[in-house]
Amino acid sequence: MPSKLFIPNFRIYATVPSEEFVIDPDTGNSVRVMNTLEITAWMQGKPTKGKPEHPSVDFNTVYLAGHCVTPRMLPPRTILAREKYRAEYTEPITGTCQQGTFILAPQVESNRPRVARRLAQRLGTQIQGTFEFGFYGES
Repeated sequence: MPSKLFIPNFRIYATVPSEEFVIDPDTGNSVRVMNTLEITAWMQGKPTKGKPEHPSVDFNTVYLAGHCVTPRMLPPRTILAREKYRAEYTEPITGTCQQGTFILAPQVESNRPRVARRLAQRLGTQIQGTFEFGFYGES
């Protein structure tokens, strides 16, 4: 059931391992089947800090933080993966869609893990990371 607290404006397409295995025809080894998990989230953020006179600063990258809407609880492996996932951000006011890549930053809730788990069940898993505008696969 989607959260009534947050209206999703962000989609992440995460690759996660399934419980199924197939035989690789080239090597004969069994390989785990990978599935795409579509995560909808409510995210907000601001451009990364940097001065325009530094050519190494990428102004197409923003830092975002928010909560998952569906699924509400993310698999732990997805949160800790630090992989680059395909993502889409929809501007709430104009409805325009920006495509790019998103890298989840791992969150460690070591002080009060039970409280963090209950909040995640109620509000959705809290996520954060960097979103780079541009089409997925561009370098």
